[in-house]
Amino acid sequence: KIMFVLFIYGRMISLHRKLLTFVSGDHDMTAPHISTEKWIESLKVPIKSDWRPWFVENQIGGYTMQYAQGDYELTYATVKGGGHTNPEYRPKESFVMFDRWIHQSAL
Repeated sequence: KIMFVLFIYGRMISLHRKLLTFVSGDHDMTAPHISTEKWIESLKVPIKSDWRPWFVENQIGGYTMQYAQGDYELTYATVKGGGHTNPEYRPKESFVMFDRWIHQSAL
């Protein structure tokens, strides 16, 4: 599986911890999603919202999970069928995911 990791930081330092996001394509052979998941587990941040699908036009766009501790929040998301460069493999899903992030909407 291939993963695209996107580190997104908020527009201000105070928002930095709330807006850190990791994105993986589930077909990424360069950076497997399993490695990212193990790294996130090593942070020992409690799960806020367990695995669930996110949708684009009533189709599964991928899966997401949220972690939180105090003011720190981390969102991990996969893009179904995505590769190492998600916008190349899944442009619609990648755009929707980015658009929701930039407008602070849930996946």
